[in-house]
Formats: sequence, C-alpha cells, structure tokens
Amino acid sequence: MRQEDLLVEVRDKTLTRVGAIPSDLLTMEAADTHNNVGTWKLSLNAEHPLAPVLSTPGAGIIVTGPVGVLFSGPVTSADSSTTATDPLGTLTVEGVDDTIILSDMLAWPDPAQGDVTKQSKATDDRTGPAETLMHAYVNANVGPGAPANRRRAGLIMGADGARGASVSKSARFEQLGELCKALADPAGLGFRVIQRGANLVFETYAVADRTKDARLGVSNNTLAGQRVNVSTPQKTQVIVGGDGDGANRPFVGVNNTASTQAEADWGRRIENFVDERSTTDTAELTQKGTEALADGGATVQAAQAVPLEDSALDFGRDWFLGDRVSVIVGNTEMAAIVTGMVLKVDSDGYRLGATLGDPTPLDPAAADAKAARALDSRVSSLERTAEAVPPGPRVLTSTGLTQASIPDAYPEGESVLYLSSGDATAGGWDFAGKFGFVTTRRHASGEAFQTWSRTHGSTTNREDWIRGGNRASGWAPWRQIDYKAILGTANYTNATPPTAYPYEDSRLYLDTAAATAGGWPFASLQMGGYVWSTATSTGYVTQRWSSTGGPTQPHEEWVRHGSPTSGWGAWRRLAYEDNSPRGILAIQPALVASAHVGDTEAILYSQTFTASAGRCYKVNFRMATVDTDGTGDNSNTNIRYAKQGGYTSCRWAAGSAVSTSSALLGVMYTTTFDDDSTSGIGVTADFYLNNPPAGPITIGIGLKTLRPAATYGQVRYLPSGGSHLAVEDVGATV
Repeated sequence: MRQEDLLVEVRDKTLTRVGAIPSDLLTMEAADTHNNVGTWKLSLNAEHPLAPVLSTPGAGIIVTGPVGVLFSGPVTSADSSTTATDPLGTLTVEGVDDTIILSDMLAWPDPAQGDVTKQSKATDDRTGPAETLMHAYVNANVGPGAPANRRRAGLIMGADGARGASVSKSARFEQLGELCKALADPAGLGFRVIQRGANLVFETYAVADRTKDARLGVSNNTLAGQRVNVSTPQKTQVIVGGDGDGANRPFVGVNNTASTQAEADWGRRIENFVDERSTTDTAELTQKGTEALADGGATVQAAQAVPLEDSALDFGRDWFLGDRVSVIVGNTEMAAIVTGMVLKVDSDGYRLGATLGDPTPLDPAAADAKAARALDSRVSSLERTAEAVPPGPRVLTSTGLTQASIPDAYPEGESVLYLSSGDATAGGWDFAGKFGFVTTRRHASGEAFQTWSRTHGSTTNREDWIRGGNRASGWAPWRQIDYKAILGTANYTNATPPTAYPYEDSRLYLDTAAATAGGWPFASLQMGGYVWSTATSTGYVTQRWSSTGGPTQPHEEWVRHGSPTSGWGAWRRLAYEDNSPRGILAIQPALVASAHVGDTEAILYSQTFTASAGRCYKVNFRMATVDTDGTGDNSNTNIRYAKQGGYTSCRWAAGSAVSTSSALLGVMYTTTFDDDSTSGIGVTADFYLNNPPAGPITIGIGLKTLRPAATYGQVRYLPSGGSHLAVEDVGATV
C-alpha cells in the first residue's frame, strides 16, 4: 500500500460524503486494532474548504485503500491554532473508528425494553454459534432490532456466516465491544463497524490463514524491519468460579491444547482465577474459561513489522489486519495474527507499521492499557452482578461481656461492641481507661478473632490490639499492634546521626520551612514530604524522603543509608520519567532571511509549542550570519572592520503571540562588519525557560542595532543550511 493508494473522504453527521482531501495535502496518523477501537488524527490548513465540516460535531472521515475501505469513524475533538508563522492557521482533528459504537453501548438484560427501569430479566441468555451471538447482541442493543431510543441511525447488520462453535452467553450490562471480543477471539473471528455507501455496517469475518502465502521477513525483502518476541504464557490453567458461597460455589477447570503445550514447553503450570458469579451453568463457566485462555493462554508471540513499500507482498492487498501470517525468524517461521497497524502520512512521506500477535511484550504502554482494561472488566463484572446483602455486623452492649467472656459468648458472624473508658475498666480489659471498639468475628465452629481499636482526638496516638481464640482453649493473650513512630522536626535534622532514630519504622513530616531549618538537601525543591526511616537494633538505618503535592507537581524521592560507625552516606535522587528529557517539541529547520532592522527591536522569528506543567525547556537559535547594510562602510573595499553590533533577544509569552515587550529569556551581542556577509559572524545561542504555565507558549527571536543605525547601518539575519529555531524539553523543572 502506497500513499497514492489512499483516499480520505470527509462525511457529515448524516454519513453523507461532502468532499475528499488529496493525499499529497494529507497529514494523518492512524492506529487500527483487531477487534478493538482504532484512533486517528488529521491536520490541514484551517482555510481548507472541508475544515468547517470537520469542525462540526458528528463529522467524520472515510479512509479507502487499494482494495476498499480501510476504516471510517467520527471526529472526537477539533483544535484550531494560528501563529505568526502560520497566519492562516491549522485545524487538527482527532477521532476514532466507527467500532466505537460498540464501546458506547451496553448489552441490557432485556434489550427489547428501552426503559431501564422496566428490565424484566436478570440476564440476556443466548446460545448458538459465536458469530450469530455477536450479531444478535449488537442487533438487539444498537442495531435495527433495538428500541428506537437506543437504535444507532444508519447502522445495519452485515452477513452472519454462523461461524464458530456453539456457545452460551449471559449478558448483563456488559459493554458490547467487550462482549463481542469475548465471543470472537476464541472462535478465530473478527468484527468491526465500517461505513459502506450511506450506511454503517456491523461486519464479522473469519481470521484468514495466509501463513503459506504471506511469509514476511527482512531476509526475503518483504519487510524493511522487524522485531520479534517470544515469552511465557500468562495462564495455562483457568479456574472459573460460578455463583454461590463457600462450599456451595461451583468451580470449573479449563485448559486447551495450546495452553497445555505451553505448560510443557516452559515447564510451568500457571493458574488464573476468573469470577463468573452471574451463572452456575457449567457450559457457560467453561466458555468463560475458554475466553480467558484466548487472551494469554498460550506461548505469547509478538512482532513489530515495517513493510517495504515496493514489496511483492503488499500490505492492504495481500495481507491485512486480522489475517494470520508467517514471520521469518532465523531458520524458523512464527505464525501470528496481524493485531494492529499504524499509518502515518505527512510531508516526509508515507510510513506504515504492523503489530503481530499480543503487543504487550513489545510495548509497555499496551501492557498497561491491557491491565487497566482487565481491571475495569473485572470491577464492572462485580458491579453488574452484585446483589443486596444482609445488614452489617451486629451491635452489642457491654452488659454481661467482659475480657474473660469465652468466644461462644459472642454471636456467630461479625459483631461490634463499644466500650467507654469506664466499661473497659469494669470489664477487666487490658486497655482499661480508654475508649474504643471491640470487633469480633466468630465461626459456627467456635473459632474467633477480635480486634480493639481506640477512639481518640487528633493529638492522641493510634492504638490497636488483636487476639484469637476457639471453643476448646478460650482466648489467647491480647497483642498490641506496633505502628510507625511519628517523629518531630525539633529533634531531627539532616545531621542527626543514624543511632538517634528508633528501632524499626519511623516517620518524619517536613514542610518547606522545616526542611530548610533542618538543612535537608531537598529543601530547595520547595515541596513538603515524609522522611521514612527503618533502623536495626544496632543503629544501621535506611532513609527515604518522598514528596507530597498536587497532581501537577512531579513526584520526588531521595534515599540514603547510614551506620553507627561511619554516619550517613550521601543522599541520592531517584530518577523518574518526569525528570527525563522528552526531546524536541517544535523546530523551524529552514529560516528565511529577515528584513533590515534599525534602532527599534523587531520580532523576526517565532515558534509556538504546548508546554506541560513542571517542565524545563531549551530554546536553541542558530543563524549563519548577522549582516549589515552599506551605511558607514569603509571607503576602502579591501579593508573590512567592525562597525556595528547586532542585539539578538529571546522573549516568551503564554498564548499564541509574542512581542518586544514580552518577558526576556536572554540576549546575544554579535559584531557585524561592512556590508559583506562573508565577513559576518553568526549566532548560536541556548536560552532556558523554566516551569512556564501549561498550555500554548510562543517564543520570539528579536533583533536591533547596538549603535545608531543612521551612522553605522542597519542589521539583518542571513540564514544558510542548519539555521533553525527549535524548542526542546530538557527535563523536569529545576
């Protein structure tokens, strides 16, 4: 697939095509994912005739490749920006593909009833081929078969090939996209929503086996680059728990050929528990286990591939998203499904990348997103299947209950007993004279556990006690829980020796004033924080300072350790991603020659970028020559002398405009000679902007003469190769 193969059309809210953007004017990024929602981003001149359409809520795009529509989807945000160097402005729109419809909607227990207050079923139970169930759930909840208030206008159903084994499914407010993925992955199916003609179509398809035809690798000139990872499975045996309590809860163990083979290959049995309390049906529990094994239940194979543009195997024509292909790795071949693609088109040309198999071993961000989705899914399952439970623990009175009362004197289950200081004394409790709660948990067998928690004011230390017992032997002695010692700033400074810290764990809070007064090295950060100390009984101590602050402040941690003989070692500051440079954010690589400037400063170049809170930025300005005109030149053209000086300023302002009255970052003085640019001196300067406000920031480069222009001439910038204005993120705020 090549850049000229792409056609990007713009549609309005009614799915009507209103125009196309030529590929040579296109700046676009797109990421599509098999059985998930893809994203895209497109930039164009704000004066483009289609810009107003794309800025209208409900608009979208349709991207067509060499063999048909690649993806389509709505705009989710539109951003318009204008700068001095871009006076016409740029419109940047972001969006998702039309499969987002399935993420927006839930599978209701009774989808035929459009009023959520009138749901007459606990779950929507269906049995049949996996592909048929996908079509049935989508049609009933958002398609033509859905109630009018939930029906998506323009969405129709594609062909149902009844593929996949017969399975049973119980839906209860599950996200439609998640439901379809759970059905599709184990059955080797794919799904998506895409615009065909004037309609959106829910399509399903079988994963095409192209392993014999699409053999990809650098060695056979089909890939420009590849990265391959083979790693252990995430699970080989799944235990699924159904609805019920204790010994009455049903459990099903599930494995398959791929998981048991992976278990044998790696020599590890990896068990995973799945909570499916919405059913007790063995078939449904087994299906849930099969779905779990489809995601990580085999040796994880992943690859990132960059197709060659002139390859004999053309991405988009010979192999595409959702196909099973072969990747040549040395003398072997690995089969994997094409699970993702990334497409970029801009002034630098056309670039394409593909992901095969599970992307998580190759992409930490994908791994984090997958973990977050799994957590959301499990929490959602608990929320959707949670039912009312009996009221909380029984509340007891102190009448007849003392410390000596046996475990069977307390009711079965959980109970709470409040003791005043007088009650605690009268009952002979070890914590006599103090207020608090006794919480008891007793099993029918007589096994019991108690905690006492003190109630107190803000200046009183926390106090908790625990004990256990049973019917045969009664209660064991109370044991007090040891908490971290809370230290005061009056007695502890940076120079306090390790031997002065209490045994085990302690905590010291320092605000900025206390950190400064105590000589702590992190006082200059102007941040509050805790010093956590862990000491041995012989005086060896490990310390960690952790900052406290709001969500916009970068987290800081420092560590050191000490001994009773040599004192403290030096503090060491932990490095976080927040403290790491993020590289160049904006650059003008080809500056143009400026007009002559006299005694009055003028802003000649500007650059706008988006700043993040708590960051430090470097502005790098490089100019080949600061030139002057002929005024005041030496009459002897064979002699060149320094007659004038150029005053270069760097200024900044929040927003999209900067002027000569804006805040000054720094200046550079440059000697200029007679009107002969070959004798001129250039400018190479770095200016630093520390902790600007988050949002758009504009940098301006200004110029004026240092001596009267009427006598010694005006000055100007003359660029050459390498002359540029760049903004770089160099790390966290200093």
